[in-house]
Amino acid sequence: MNIKQAKQIPIQSVVLNLGGKESTKKGQEIWYYSPFRPEEKTPSFKVNLRLNTWFDFGTGSGGSVIDLLIDFKGMSRNSKDDIRNVLLELKNFENKAGTGIDKSTTIHDKAENQTKGERYKILKKPSKVWLPSLQEEIASRGLDAKSVNRYLRQVYFLDLKTNKRYNAIGFENDKQSWELSIPNRQTGKSFKTIIGQKGVSTFYHDNATRVLVFEGFWDFLSWQKLHDTQAGSDSVIVLNSTALVKDASNIIESWIECKEVLLFLDNDDAGFKATHLFAELLESSGKKVWDCSDNYTGFKDVNDLLRKNPLIKSTQASQEIGEQARNSSNIARPNAHRKLL
Repeated sequence: MNIKQAKQIPIQSVVLNLGGKESTKKGQEIWYYSPFRPEEKTPSFKVNLRLNTWFDFGTGSGGSVIDLLIDFKGMSRNSKDDIRNVLLELKNFENKAGTGIDKSTTIHDKAENQTKGERYKILKKPSKVWLPSLQEEIASRGLDAKSVNRYLRQVYFLDLKTNKRYNAIGFENDKQSWELSIPNRQTGKSFKTIIGQKGVSTFYHDNATRVLVFEGFWDFLSWQKLHDTQAGSDSVIVLNSTALVKDASNIIESWIECKEVLLFLDNDDAGFKATHLFAELLESSGKKVWDCSDNYTGFKDVNDLLRKNPLIKSTQASQEIGEQARNSSNIARPNAHRKLL
């Protein structure tokens, strides 16, 4: 099976096979309880039947049926070996399920393929965040717009499908693409998307012996505020998606001087799986992998802790955590008591 053939397999049949549960169907869209979070109570996974694509609002990622299986298995979209393995699995899946190519749910218009790859276009060069509505969004996260302008930019872009224009808070990844957060005043929530290629964001410090890993940029910036620091002497990786654990692990392995990995991932199923995948992938590297989610037990993530506890202060220095890590085993332990915040 080649890539073109694989992309014609109806995504909804694969979603169900992976454990996703259908919620509602409206026109050419089906909403599911995400296969990435089988215990979720609100459907957050959408399939477009006409385009045969998916988007998971929990991870902020989407794409073809190939991307779905790669992300679900924690593989890399950029690895030829991983793509080859997924194509083989999709071929087996098609044979077992007895599903042929469903022409009603696949893409046949060449123009549709081109539009799909060019959904958004930046209209102005990203600049410092100055728009009041975006500054309010930053403030609602418990952060100060001035202090985070080192990392965040205001991105003015066009949605080529709807012809609507938006201003968003942008965070650049290592592929020189922009992770976007677009606040919605009516719902009080933010819509996340990306312009360009999905990728991690790294902040490398020479001779750093530790790397701090955050699931999203709001958590990274919240950790900095909680510690009144600009990450100090530690290296930092922001995943931007739990689907990029393998990419991040490869980077960490290449940082020879890094001996410890501290994970600040979400307190949910996706964060739990990503934590253990990190431990598995880095097991042979000799690096100590630490789950730090106990620091914000009862909260979704580091930013949730900051927003709901604005006066919280650091109770233990980062160096003390490193000393504890050096006396323990190289295993990520979700129940380990790791007081960092």
